[in-house]
Amino acid sequence: MDSIALKRLKNDLPKNVDAALDTHAVRAETWATRVRIGLLLLSAGAAARYWKAGDWSPYIFLFTAALWLTASVVVSMRMRRGSSESLVRITTLADFTIVHLGLIALAWTGNASGAAVYFMSYFPLLAVASIRYRWTLVCLAAVYVAAFLSIFALFSSASPWLALAVFGLTALVGMLGSGKPKDLMVGVASKSLQEAFDIGARQKEIELNNLFHEALFPPSQIDLPTIWCASKHSAGVETGGDYYQVFDTAAGPIVIVGDLAGSNSTEALRDTALLHKTLVQITSRETDPVGILARLNEWVFEKYEGKRLFTCVVVRWEGDTMYYANAGHLPAIRLVKDTRSRLPVTCGPAGERRDAEFAVQKIQFQARELLIVYTDGLYRKTTEERDRGIAEIESLTDQFSHGEVNTICHRIFDCAQPGLEEPEDDATIVVIRRQPKASEESKMQPESKS
Repeated sequence: MDSIALKRLKNDLPKNVDAALDTHAVRAETWATRVRIGLLLLSAGAAARYWKAGDWSPYIFLFTAALWLTASVVVSMRMRRGSSESLVRITTLADFTIVHLGLIALAWTGNASGAAVYFMSYFPLLAVASIRYRWTLVCLAAVYVAAFLSIFALFSSASPWLALAVFGLTALVGMLGSGKPKDLMVGVASKSLQEAFDIGARQKEIELNNLFHEALFPPSQIDLPTIWCASKHSAGVETGGDYYQVFDTAAGPIVIVGDLAGSNSTEALRDTALLHKTLVQITSRETDPVGILARLNEWVFEKYEGKRLFTCVVVRWEGDTMYYANAGHLPAIRLVKDTRSRLPVTCGPAGERRDAEFAVQKIQFQARELLIVYTDGLYRKTTEERDRGIAEIESLTDQFSHGEVNTICHRIFDCAQPGLEEPEDDATIVVIRRQPKASEESKMQPESKS
C-alpha cells in the first residue's frame, strides 16, 4: 500500500511535468528563431527567383522576408526580458499569420506556383510547435490554419481539401507526438518513485529486523569458561525465522541454533520473540537437550498445529562431553585441527507431531575443537539445493580451517553471501570453540588481591 507522501508525490507529478514542459516550451524558442531565419532566407531566395516574373511576386517575398526579420528581432529581444506560456502562443500564431499574409498576397498576384511553395512554410512551423511538447499548442495552430485555409478557399478557385488533409494529418501526428513525452515522463517518474519507496521501505524493514535480532540474539562474541562462540547474522528481506541463543546454566552452557519455517520478515519478528520467551522458560527448568526439545515440541505443535516446524540444533557442554541433538536441521560441522566431519541429524523437527520423540548423541569434545552450526539462508544466494548448499559450506570450512574462530566465522559467512544484494532469507552462522582447561580453571578461580 502506498504511503500518503508517495500518493501526494504521484498526484503532483503531472503538474510538475507540465511545469517542466512549460519551461522547455519557452527554451524551444531558440529553434523557432532558427526557423524564422530559415524562412527569411527562403523568402529572399524566392524574391530573387521571381525577380523577372513581371508581377508583384518578388516584392511580396521581400515583404515576407522583412516580416520574418522583424519577428526574429522582436521575439529575441522580448525573450531576453523573460517569457511565458502566453507569449509562446502569441509568437506561434504570429508566425502562422505571416504565412497567411504571404499566401493571400501571392494568390492575389495569380502566382499559383509561388503560393504552393509558400504553403510548405506551415510544416516547419508546425514542427517547432510540436517540439515544445504542448499538444494544446499544436491543436491551436492546427485549428487556426484550418480555419484560414477554409476561408481562403472561398475566394480562390483551388480546392482546399488536399491541403487540409495533408496539414491535418501532419498536425495529428504532431499532437500525438507532443503529448507522448508527458505520458512517458509521468510513467517513468512514477515508476522511479515507486521503486525508490519500495527500496526505502525494504531497507527500513531490514534495518529494523537487524536491530531486533541484535537485541534478541546474544553478542557476536561470547566468552564462557567452557566455550567461546563467534556468530554472524543477516536479516532476510523476504523470509525470516532464524534463532540463536546461548543459555549459561548450572549444568553447562546450552547453545540453540534453529530456523522457524514459513515466516515472512514481519511475522518472523513476532514469532521469534515468542519462541525466545518460550525457550527462556524451558531452559530455566530443563537442561537436557531431549527434554528441551520435548517441551519445545509441545509448544510449537500446539501453536501452529503441525503447519510450521522448528528445525534446530541443541547442544550442551558438560566438561569434555558434548550432548548434541539435531532436530531436522542442517548437519553441524565438527572441526578437529585439519579434520572435518559431519554430525548427522538425530531426530525430526519440533512441531511435526504431538508425540514426536527426540534423540541425543553424547560426544567427547576436546579443547580447541570447533563446532559450526548454520541456517539454510547462509547458502541461499548461491544455490537453493540443500545438498549443494551443505557441500558449499563444508568446502568453505576446509578453505578457512586454519584461521581463528572469528576469522572462520566471518570468512565463511562473507564468501557464502556474494554480491551487494540483501539476502532473501535470514542467514546465520555460529562457530563454537571448546575452551582449553587452563582457561576454564583460571576463569573459575577468584582473583587474588595484590
